[in-house]
Amino acid sequence: LDEDADGSLVCDGDCDDTDPLKGPGVAEICDGQDNDCDGVADEGCLTCDRIVPADHATIDEAVAAASSGDLICVAPGTYTEHVTFGAVDVHLVGLGGTQGTRIVGNGSRRCMSMGTSLTAATVVEGFTLTGGFDNAGGCINIGGSPQIRDLVVAECESANDGGGVYIETGSGASLSDIVVRDCMAPGNG
Repeated sequence: LDEDADGSLVCDGDCDDTDPLKGPGVAEICDGQDNDCDGVADEGCLTCDRIVPADHATIDEAVAAASSGDLICVAPGTYTEHVTFGAVDVHLVGLGGTQGTRIVGNGSRRCMSMGTSLTAATVVEGFTLTGGFDNAGGCINIGGSPQIRDLVVAECESANDGGGVYIETGSGASLSDIVVRDCMAPGNG
């Protein structure tokens, strides 16, 4: 059983199967706890301004409520939603990385949309985006100049271009360590 639904079992080293913020491979947050179950608390920890779902029920709610420069930490788990980045630059990190933190588009909407006014101060990292569908960018549509890294984009579909990822014309986005697989589009991408 995986009581906290973080993808880690006690037999695999999960030191607290009731808390999704604790498990092997979970990023350390500055909370006085041993989040990654290695016996040491807070080594190289992240100072989160907002934590999903502890502070906000959804990732989209956290992004909408954030102030420029906020670090939004997302606990390991699966989140079925559409995350919209407006004009506020934030750092969004999946604490379970691509293996443990998933955003699912539920087949009727893309997982993430990033506005054209975003700068390089916007960072998204440590997620798997899957199950999205939209007109341009089945999983993610990127405008502006955000930094996107350590992402898996899988099993998404577009009605036109960008089965998994669509980058708007004029975007200065920086992408690194991105895996795109099993995505479909009848047009480009």
